[in-house]
Amino acid sequence: MCLGFLHGQLSPGTRLHHAAGKMSFGRGKILVCFAALLSVVIANNGGRNINGLTPQARATLDKRNCSSSSPIHETKGGITRHLGISRPENFNTVWTWWLDSDGSLSWIDLGSKAGWQTYDSLSFITAPAFLKRLGLHEWRDLGGRFAYRPTSVSGTTGLSGIFGVNDKGELLYSTLDNQYFVPLTWSDWALLGTGFTGEVAAASSSPGYFELVGIANGTYKQGYTEYQGGVPQWIDLGVPPNSIELGWPKIIAIPKSGAGGNQRGLIDVVVVTDGVVWHKYYDGALWTEEWTRLPRTHDGLEITNSQELLFGDGSSIASNGYIFSRGSDSCVYQNQFGYVGYNETTGQRYNDWLGWNNLWCPEGDSLVPTDSRQSPLSIAAISLYDNRFDLVVETPRGTLEHSQFYHNNGTFEGVVPNWVAVEGPP
Repeated sequence: MCLGFLHGQLSPGTRLHHAAGKMSFGRGKILVCFAALLSVVIANNGGRNINGLTPQARATLDKRNCSSSSPIHETKGGITRHLGISRPENFNTVWTWWLDSDGSLSWIDLGSKAGWQTYDSLSFITAPAFLKRLGLHEWRDLGGRFAYRPTSVSGTTGLSGIFGVNDKGELLYSTLDNQYFVPLTWSDWALLGTGFTGEVAAASSSPGYFELVGIANGTYKQGYTEYQGGVPQWIDLGVPPNSIELGWPKIIAIPKSGAGGNQRGLIDVVVVTDGVVWHKYYDGALWTEEWTRLPRTHDGLEITNSQELLFGDGSSIASNGYIFSRGSDSCVYQNQFGYVGYNETTGQRYNDWLGWNNLWCPEGDSLVPTDSRQSPLSIAAISLYDNRFDLVVETPRGTLEHSQFYHNNGTFEGVVPNWVAVEGPP
């Protein structure tokens, strides 16, 4: 499933077409799209879907998130979220999403020759965020009024949640009890905290519970909540030493191996401040007192808010985290949060960041330094079944390149991706 963040409400004429049309503007709302293959994507047509399925009614909205009528035309701060990637029902392929400057949202199936498709009658302000695959294929209006791209998470038992920060700095949450049954029912928006700035990150390490991290009142805050939306017990993680520019945090949660004790498992929070990567670690019982700096990927800095942090999906990578980062040299680097030790008494495993690998660099004269604080170049990564990763990068020439790679040893050491140019973007 994908989450869209747009200007306008759904209209009866919402449909797909090949990249040509434009979209209308309105308010900042979240849409959910239950997306699969191009041949079975459902368009909204006069209140009914083209395959005969009836759209589900929108959940009642929390009034605190709909009090203003002034339009939100762009997200606040950070790197532009105009590139995305998702997995349809066909596990053998991936979709790449592209947001044009006029608000039109397009996607292409990298496993077919169908070319780019564009949504009509909607105007988006970020590319979608990927949640999980579903068997329905429509955009649904969840309402809301958000200043940043929403964050999504799926638990181990089919529980799913959406987290977003509105224009008042409130962190709001809506849950889907079970994404494998229809009709799908999203809860009302619940308030989890105030004073937030930027995108929050979410992960799940135990059934029915979500780990959250965000920037609130000038510091990094971490919370632990059940899927029904109980207000988290927020703890203050502080900030890395001498930090001025705080990047939006990322979080990885690895389920505990073995029985007994705290079931939260391992948690690692990764941030980029002033172009430098830091992390803070929870070992299943305690957080480390200090932030630890990761070695540099290269001689320059990291592009703030350009990172993708994934949890492994496959037999040899399921207990690992993977970060992909854009350097100020325009290259793309990867690091792995992998196994480093095991406690035989408690059954707890220990992970740490193992080192950077260079996955992609621009060719020839296109290698140009970019501002470490703001870069128009995006990356999008996804972890699929069977130890597979797909990565799409935007080049300094404005084109896209895609690579998929498999590995059975749980590490990227020695991996040389085969990069293929993507048609377009439109």
